[in-house]
Amino acid sequence: MIAIELCEGAIYKGNAYQNDTLLMETVASELTGCDSIIQTSIKVWPNAKTSISASLCWGESFEGIKVFSDTIMVLQGQTWRGCDSTTSCHITVHERLLPQIHAPTIFCDGEKAPMKVGNYAGYLWSTGDTTPEIEVGQGGLYEVTVTDQFGCTAKASHLLEVSAMQVQVRTIQPLCTGEENGEMSLDVAGGRAPYFTSLNGGAFQEKVDYDGLKAGNHHVKLRDHAACELERIIYLPDPPSFEMEVLQDTILLLGETFDLQAVSTLPIDAYQWSPSLGLNCDDCPSPTAFPMATTQYRLFAVTENGCEAEGAVTLVVRKEDDVYVPNAFSPNGDGTNDFFTVYPGRSVLKIKQLQVFDRWGEAVFSVFDAPPFHPATHWHGRFRDMPCQSGVFVWLLEVEYIDGRVGLLKGDLVLMK
Repeated sequence: MIAIELCEGAIYKGNAYQNDTLLMETVASELTGCDSIIQTSIKVWPNAKTSISASLCWGESFEGIKVFSDTIMVLQGQTWRGCDSTTSCHITVHERLLPQIHAPTIFCDGEKAPMKVGNYAGYLWSTGDTTPEIEVGQGGLYEVTVTDQFGCTAKASHLLEVSAMQVQVRTIQPLCTGEENGEMSLDVAGGRAPYFTSLNGGAFQEKVDYDGLKAGNHHVKLRDHAACELERIIYLPDPPSFEMEVLQDTILLLGETFDLQAVSTLPIDAYQWSPSLGLNCDDCPSPTAFPMATTQYRLFAVTENGCEAEGAVTLVVRKEDDVYVPNAFSPNGDGTNDFFTVYPGRSVLKIKQLQVFDRWGEAVFSVFDAPPFHPATHWHGRFRDMPCQSGVFVWLLEVEYIDGRVGLLKGDLVLMK
């Protein structure tokens, strides 16, 4: 007997089988001529067919596929015997949650803004609150995650702006005690323009500048387009006496610059520095001085109302050689200290001459009338296109300074290999 296993509907010898079957076949022997009977037992295993139901939130995934509406999904597979397995999934999708935060878009600084969302089973705000309505005191982006009775969730967000006005006040006190010619200017930031102000209980006006004010306290109310308000008490003092002080005396090296400045009790309207020699301007608040010798600079200052004051500062100029010359170098091509040169300071105008002599007094390197730091002042340790031997050399340097002086320097130099 032959035993065969088939899946439901499978074909064996040209026939499809749905149930267990016993086949009887008669076969004639070629040797004896006698008939033989062959029995074949066919075991038919059924294909699996199942049906399941599932409930999903809108947009959730089932078997890796996002589902947005009720649907039937058929899943194909195999049983452990290798027969077809078909699963019909009846998927119910819950209604999509579309929460919306109800709140103002702007509120005044220092106040509280209410925020609420519709009726749901659960709430979780970005603030950590779990109630349907909250109050906040700061601007920013707020989010809430709501949960319905099926456990489905959705998010909503709301950008809340705070009308936080900031004001800086610039004042000009009256020219003289008792006069009403003071001024006030408000620099407003934040909130929502346009801005309106009320001075000392007067009507609100779309202005931020006032003049004709007397000394004393002034009550200012500021209101923006969102109806948020800010109050300030502005004090205009009586004008003080005009006093001025120029910065203290300073020591400079020849070639250095210095910014002259003055400190005064009242704003200065006009400046006159003297002498003007060595200054980039003589009528500006902070001229840059470039003195060639010790100089006393005096300032004559005048305010808008004609007040006058004088001050002075002395810039002491020290004159030094202001030249650095190394005493050794190694022209071996390693990229470090490969040439000899001089390093003048800012007081040096020109290298009038730089010469290097060997021990027999022969000049092996010479350069004349070169600007500071020019490559022509670099000696690479060669003479007549041949490298010089190690040893001690003598250098002679003549420089011209920016004040017209000429300096002559000399020294020894070691050439190392």
